[in-house]
Amino acid sequence: MELNDAIALAGHAQTMGYVNLYPRACVVLADALAAAGKWEVVQGRVYIAGPMTGLPELNFPAFHAAAAELRAKGYDVINPAELNPDPTMKWGNAMRGDIRELMTCTGIYMLDGWRQSRGASLEYFLANALNLTILNERPNLTVAAAAMAITAPHAVAVARPGADSSTLGGAGV
Repeated sequence: MELNDAIALAGHAQTMGYVNLYPRACVVLADALAAAGKWEVVQGRVYIAGPMTGLPELNFPAFHAAAAELRAKGYDVINPAELNPDPTMKWGNAMRGDIRELMTCTGIYMLDGWRQSRGASLEYFLANALNLTILNERPNLTVAAAAMAITAPHAVAVARPGADSSTLGGAGV
């Protein structure tokens, strides 16, 4: 399946609420990405996912704040707000580049409100299917505390209990 078709299929399945089709669509999307080109996974690289569409300033301030805190802790950060600074870019075009970058990461940091975002939900399902470390932003919890889950998983709940705390590699807290 072509990459554009795979992105459309996954987005449609998520939007329409096809619970049984969506996980399979994400696997098809991951396969299409692999066929479209190779990517290099970088240890210690974290992708930030969260809601943008319909929010003031596309929620860029939240993305930039999380990126700054993660970088201060030594992580190599992929920030979609930096990848796609043009607010007029079409959703599908932005997602193609974002997902390509997500494939190079060992972890994903989910901003508050991600469950209401079609794109962030797609990124979450891909990250989960690929067994990336998933960190969730919590109100009143700093990125530093969330990042501590990498070395002390009992300190912060992660999406996949029992995940190897060293999967992000590289950065220390």
